[in-house]
Order: sequence, then C-alpha cells, then structure tokens
Amino acid sequence: MNRLKPPKCRPAATAPPPPPSEYTSVPRQTDQPSQKRKRITRACDECRQRKVKCDGQYPCEHCRNYGYDCSYDGPSYRKKNPTQESVEKLKSKLSRMQTLVAAILPDIDVNSPTLDDCELAPATSTGRHVHETQTNFGTAPQSFQSNASNKDNPLETILGVAGHLDLDEHGNWDYHGHSSGSAFLRRLGKHFDNLNVSLLKLQSAPQFSEQAGVSEEYCFGGYSHGLTPLPPKNIARELVSSALDDACALLNFVHQPSFYHMFDRIYNIEVKDYGRKEHEFLPLLYASLAVGCLFSKNELAKSGNVLSTSQATRYFIVCRQMLNVMECRNLSSLQALIFMITFLQSSSKMSTCHSYIVSALASSLQMGLHRCDTQIFDPVEREIRKRIFWTIRSMETYVVAILGLPRTISDEDIDQEMPSEVDDEYITQEGVLLMPDGQISAITAFNAHTKLLLILAKIVRRVYPTRRAETATNGISSAFIVSDTNIRDVERDLDNWVANLPSQLRPCAESSQNHTRTQYLLRMTLMHVQMVLYRPFLHYIVEVWKPRG
Repeated sequence: MNRLKPPKCRPAATAPPPPPSEYTSVPRQTDQPSQKRKRITRACDECRQRKVKCDGQYPCEHCRNYGYDCSYDGPSYRKKNPTQESVEKLKSKLSRMQTLVAAILPDIDVNSPTLDDCELAPATSTGRHVHETQTNFGTAPQSFQSNASNKDNPLETILGVAGHLDLDEHGNWDYHGHSSGSAFLRRLGKHFDNLNVSLLKLQSAPQFSEQAGVSEEYCFGGYSHGLTPLPPKNIARELVSSALDDACALLNFVHQPSFYHMFDRIYNIEVKDYGRKEHEFLPLLYASLAVGCLFSKNELAKSGNVLSTSQATRYFIVCRQMLNVMECRNLSSLQALIFMITFLQSSSKMSTCHSYIVSALASSLQMGLHRCDTQIFDPVEREIRKRIFWTIRSMETYVVAILGLPRTISDEDIDQEMPSEVDDEYITQEGVLLMPDGQISAITAFNAHTKLLLILAKIVRRVYPTRRAETATNGISSAFIVSDTNIRDVERDLDNWVANLPSQLRPCAESSQNHTRTQYLLRMTLMHVQMVLYRPFLHYIVEVWKPRG
C-alpha cells in the first residue's frame, strides 16, 4: 500500500521582478524618450539620522510607513563648491593685501615659506608701519603695536619744536602750537621737500566790521528799530529752531521750554513794557538768529549764501553791541556768548573764537559753574549750569587743539557733574521726571560728545609737546619722541568709549531718523580725534612713496 507523501512546502508568492528597463540602463524600445532617475538633493532629518534612503518627499515614504515625524529643519552639511566669482574676489583681495604689506614692510618677503610670527615681530615693534584706523563706527581702532608685549617703545614723530610764532603784515604776533594744522603742514613741508604746503592752506572767511549795517543808537536799556530789527515771528521761530536743533545738535546748552517762553514774551508784549528779563534775553535771541541764518534751510537762506551770511553778521553785531563779553554774570548772557562762539567757529574766526572762549570760561569760573552745588538752585537752573559749563569746556578743548594753545584750567580743578540724561520737557522747576522706557535723551549724545573731547584733550597733552624738544649736539632741534604706551592708553579709552555708546547713536539701518544728525556728528568727531592721534606719525606712511635718489 502506497503511503501518501505530504506536499512539499513552496515559498510564498512574490511579485514578479520588474522589467529590466526599470533597473538597468538599457532603454526600452518605445517611441517615448527615456526618463532619467530623479536626484534627491537632501534627505529628511529622520532618514539622515538612521542613514536610510529617502525619496525627498514631505512626508517621505520611510517616515510615512513607520509613523515617524518627517522634517527638514536640521542644518545642511553638504559642502558647496565656491563659485568662480567668489574665487576671483578672494584673489583680488589677496593681491591688494600683498601690495599693502609690501609697501608697509618692504624688507619682508611675504612669499617666503619660512615667514613666521618671529620674523614679523621685530618689524612691527619698531613702529615703522601704518596703523589702519577703523572707518567702521561700531569698532574702535586696533592697537598701535600689534604684539602683546608691554615693552615701552619710543616712536619718532614729525614734530620738532614746540610751535611757530608768526608776524603778519600788520605787526601782529600769531602763535601756532604743534597740534594746530598750520604748524603741522609747515613741519610736513620741511620734512618732505617736494611737498607744496602753500596749496594746502585754508582761506578764512572775509573779515567784517562791527559798525556795518548796525545802528549806533542801541543801548542795553532800549531797543533799536534801526537797520537790524527782529524778523517776523514765524521766520525768527524757524531760525532759532535751526540754531537749537541743527547747529547745536551735540551741544544742548539751552532749556528749550524756558527759551521759547521768553521768545513768545518778546513778540507778545510791547517794547516799552520790556523788563530786566526781556533785556537780558535779547542778546541771546539775536545770537541764536545769527547762528540760525548760517544753518537754516528756509527760503531766506536759499536766497544766497552771501545774503544769509550778511544777515547773520548783522544779528551777530547787534548781539555784540548789547553784550559785554568781559562781564557775563548770568546764564542768559553766557548762552548768548556760546552762540557767538558758534558763529565765529562756523565763520573760521578761530583766533577771535578762542578769545571769546577764554572770556566765557572765565565768567563760568567766577559764577562757580565748575563746582557741583545742588542745594540753592531749582532743577532747571541746576541742569542749565551743568550744560553751559561742559559746553564751554568742550569748545575750549576743540579750539585749543586746532590752534595748539594750552587749556585754561586743569581737570583736577573741576568737580561738576555731567548733565542728567533727560530731555527738556521732563525737567521742570518742581523736579526731574522719568523718561519713557526705550527712549533715549539728546543729552545722552551730549555727554558722549563731552567724554570724547576729554579723550582729545588727553591726546593733546600726551602726544603733542608743550615745551621745546631736546636738541642734538650740533644745536639742531631733534624730533619729538612719544612713548607708544601713551598711544595704547588712548586707544583703550577710545575702545571703552565706543563700547559704552548706546546702540541708538550708532549709524545703522535700524536706527531712528531722529538721531541721524547726532549719529554722524559723533562719528565725524571720532574720526577727528583719531586723526589728531595718528597725524604725528604720518611720515612713516609717506616715506614709502617718497621719491628716492
């Protein structure tokens, strides 16, 4: 009897293999063009982590089948080949850098394979290199000495003797210290014989007479309806607004609510009803009108620079006849004197400007503005006293640096505080109110400008000589030597100043339009301070291009 055999187990049925055309490169015999396999440029985060094939869809097939969260949020680590344009830019930048290094350090072979930091250190420590000043407002200058050594290295400056004393055709003596542009250009011309310094001299504005166009009948106790009366109120308002907001954007020495209160009184009451306060305010008003004519953009100023300057000069002369600059004993007269200094400075009358500054500073000392006394003054007067003193001090620092003259008093004699960083509308006779959160005061820029000019005063004191330089054995004056420790010290001060500057006062795309003028004025002041710092070492740069033989 035959025993039944169990059936053999067969494997489960599987799908037939795909035609060769789907996994081989042999094209199918059809009239349609062959389709290339789609290239996946990026796998999802889950497939990339598990190192499995991804179809690049969202969600991909692998995540869809297994219920994973499909995402493409992770960073891409695919290396991108540089474009031809970026390569050309790098080559151009490298070529420029090699040319610059060859000009600054001609003895260094930048193509040498043995070039290292030890070879560069002696070249940089001698000081015969260019200091690349930063044009970006957000960063302070790099160190004048590239190495980190604290060794004190002497730097030879272009400065020789302490200054120059000139005698003009009228028999008047005029002294120019070494920080003055005139003395610097003269010394530069002697250092480089091929430099024509006469082409670099600046021309001053034309001289004016205090008698031109002004009635002589004016006395302090009255008002003249002569040749230079007050303009209409609307024009006067625009002129004083230009003087306060444009000309004095960084020097806010006026409490504007108090100023405009007296401005309205001058135009609202009769001249015969003027009292002591109105007569004290008139010189301030005329001085602000003079400055406003120079900075205003209204139709009066657009009629021509000569006409606006002539009208500004008339207002200035009226103020000058009202005010005795040697006897200023109240805040309004000092404010008028500051406007007169601004007018002279804007008209290139630097010598006369310095005389007015000395008078203003002497009056401020006699009024005790350099001392911190907060007990006998109301908040408005206390803040005005601070602003007036630091404005005069800043003006003196700036002008004496231009003329190369010594300062009147030292910093050790001053204990006055910086003004409160609060706008005028928040300062009343009852007290100082808090400003809204996120709003920056114009006095913040005032204080930043004052601190920057204190650094300028430090530069003039440490870099520029106040006494005659040492002479050589042959009797010829030798060059003035400055320690690079002083340079690094000033650079650290500039670093700290830039670091502490509020972001609203830095020029950037996100900044408010209300601070644009202040931002760029601060930037120009910083560039001026850096120019004064590095100007004595200009010959290190120019000698590279000086003709030889």
